[in-house]
Amino acid sequence: MVSTLMLVAWLFVTTIQEPQDSDGKVGIRPPTSIVGVWKGEHGSMLNFRPDGTARGRSSDDPNNTVHYYKYRLNGDRLSIYYSAKPDEYLRRMRQAALGMTVDKYDLTKLDDSALQLIDSASGTTFVFERTEDSTLVAAP
Repeated sequence: MVSTLMLVAWLFVTTIQEPQDSDGKVGIRPPTSIVGVWKGEHGSMLNFRPDGTARGRSSDDPNNTVHYYKYRLNGDRLSIYYSAKPDEYLRRMRQAALGMTVDKYDLTKLDDSALQLIDSASGTTFVFERTEDSTLVAAP
């Protein structure tokens, strides 16, 4: 019984679909302008990477806990998928079982110094400015 459950769990984890763009590659080739580190009005920090992954943390967190994401930018629509670290198989399996959480935003401003997003569900506006953060840049 246990071996059957382990086999089912393994099959489930190995077939989880990652966010993909139209050519089947994970993530998307984002415009250079969104790539980098951004700090929000309330201390949220995001590091968008060119491979379609992102890292985030709160500047108020004394433990500097880094959170992992995947994102897709299609025109003025930004989707952020919560993700587990690559080596966190149990967490990834739990996320898959519960449904991968995704937040969707309308991109209303993007230039070299500012990023403005509107949460599609709540209508809340989030404003970010470009910054530096060695913790997010160094996170695997």
